[in-house]
Amino acid sequence: MITTMKYLLTTVLLISCNSYAGNIRVPKEMPTIMDAVNSAINGDTILVSPGVYNETINLRGKAVTIESTNGRNATTIDANGLGPCAMFITEETNKTVLRGFTLTGGIGAIHEGGRFGGGIFLYGSSPTIEDCAIINNHAEWGGGVHNLGSSAIFRNCLFEGNVAIYNGGGMRSHEWSEPVIENCTFTDNIAQFGGGLDFAADSIPEIYNSVISGNGANIRGGAIFVGCDCSSPNISNTTICWNVPEHIVGGWNDNGGNEVCTVCEADITRDGIVDVMDILDIINAWGPGACIQDITGEGGVDVNDLLVVIGSWGACE
Repeated sequence: MITTMKYLLTTVLLISCNSYAGNIRVPKEMPTIMDAVNSAINGDTILVSPGVYNETINLRGKAVTIESTNGRNATTIDANGLGPCAMFITEETNKTVLRGFTLTGGIGAIHEGGRFGGGIFLYGSSPTIEDCAIINNHAEWGGGVHNLGSSAIFRNCLFEGNVAIYNGGGMRSHEWSEPVIENCTFTDNIAQFGGGLDFAADSIPEIYNSVISGNGANIRGGAIFVGCDCSSPNISNTTICWNVPEHIVGGWNDNGGNEVCTVCEADITRDGIVDVMDILDIINAWGPGACIQDITGEGGVDVNDLLVVIGSWGACE
């Protein structure tokens, strides 16, 4: 009887321990991040070793933390043109965390016939995304990130070199999205509207302690484009400089501590002066294409852009 009781107690303890959250190591225990997500339970931490992971991940509503062991400079999720690097589309909350990755090579998720969220696509979810670099992703809407009915937290993130064919080069928020953007940098992102960020359809984000600099829009809103009066970002302690053709189009709430620089669209190199370096930048980008060197917004870099630089020669005022 005593032996039987000991056996039963041991069995119960083993079952209980196996149901507890723990760590899953990639690639030591699971070959891919997505394999680790599939095997994880709520509360697990997925620890990812340095390397490049050619995959797309879908968190599937799990309250897990995916964290690199050596930070974003050493660990990359490269979607390699297969879709977005990461998707949060199953009502994830802030207990779902993505931390310490570079996310690149994404082309967005297919939604309503278009490509949304080159690097990250969020739909009806509110995860926490920290210490990530979302760089060189492409989509029709939201080159870096697209929030659709989502209120994620973005903390200590870099959005760089992302391109949207239409709106929101770095990030687009749509349909009652209320993301929190804290201590983030948006730079060198491009779109038709909202080179850095685009907000529409009752989206009211909080942006603070951030930098939105050096982004370009081919039509309106180099830094931020607010698509309708029902959206109004709250911005505080944020630097908004060197965006073209202008910084912000649409209503926004200045909650104090912001630095908004005078627009100097001919200063392509963003060093505070229009000089020969800007002419060289124009020449290097010569030809058709969407880029910040297309100062006139005509769809390509040509003599008209060169004339704008020459006509603006000298220090930006």
